[in-house]
Amino acid sequence: MSVNSMNVLVILHNADLSGAPLMGVSIAYSLKEHYRVDLWSPVDPSEEFTNHVTNYAGLRVVTGNIDLNSYDLFICNSCATAMYASKLIEMKKRVVLWVHEDLHFFDIVPPDVLNKVLLDAYALIFVSNHCAYNTFSRWVWMRKAQRVFVVPNTVSGLTQKKRHPGGQDLMSKDISLSILHIGSNHYVKGTDRVIGLASYLANEGYKNIMFTLMGKNSYLEAERRYDLENVTYLGAQPKAYVLSQLSTFDISLQPSRHDNQPLTVLESLGSGTPVLSGPLPSIAQYADASHGFFEYDFTQPNFDVLIRCIFDVSRQKASLPGAFSPDAFKDNLKFVFGQLEKWS
Repeated sequence: MSVNSMNVLVILHNADLSGAPLMGVSIAYSLKEHYRVDLWSPVDPSEEFTNHVTNYAGLRVVTGNIDLNSYDLFICNSCATAMYASKLIEMKKRVVLWVHEDLHFFDIVPPDVLNKVLLDAYALIFVSNHCAYNTFSRWVWMRKAQRVFVVPNTVSGLTQKKRHPGGQDLMSKDISLSILHIGSNHYVKGTDRVIGLASYLANEGYKNIMFTLMGKNSYLEAERRYDLENVTYLGAQPKAYVLSQLSTFDISLQPSRHDNQPLTVLESLGSGTPVLSGPLPSIAQYADASHGFFEYDFTQPNFDVLIRCIFDVSRQKASLPGAFSPDAFKDNLKFVFGQLEKWS
């Protein structure tokens, strides 16, 4: 089998513009120069997703029954596709398991399925050393590990990550700031922490620090009871709109409790908007080469210190390059699949 003859199918659990499906698009896009790559979804894709995949990425999405024999390799993207991976393995197909949700993976996937896919998949790819370590530490007896890779979905071409110690300057309560928070899960993404800060600032008289929250309405609607004048809830928005608006904010606030695939962090940095996030190992690895990424410990926040941090970080915006490159991700994937070709 020549390098360019391999046919690859990336399996999604749905076809909308949320994190895991977009990661699948990113994988397929990075491989399409070297292989024939399709995306498969068990449900019909949204019009917005189809437009993104066809017009931006130059790929196609297939649904329903397909000829599995026309593909040489199957990439199962996210824990939600583990059942598909298990069935494909039973059919003696070559399955690459893409693991980017270490905590959810163990909580959601049934043990018998987890056992099969982790032990019998043709290859495992982790999106961070943090994710790989968590998986192997729970499954210490797992596979004798020939085909196990770490491919960080990293930003390349920028400069550095900084740990922010906390602002020291006293601030006027007339200061104006626009703060963005995007998250699809209330607790995991730390939306409650953002609401807590907004409520504190409103009570303290900071009338010109405004928050905009974007994300699925399932949790944002529940937060409307706060009825804070300094918080605007936009709910779920089209991806094109989100990307067009990122650069209009002074700072992106992402106090996640867990994250292995922080697209919002990457997209914010790419727009030239600085990010203040929690000190999560997975996010830190993604942003190791990223100027404009700052860490803050949100577990026991001092709101006075936190808002000074936010103000100091927001002042970095003028110096950010406002662009990121996926070249490192593409190069890493090219190497991994070159190795898989050698073993095929």
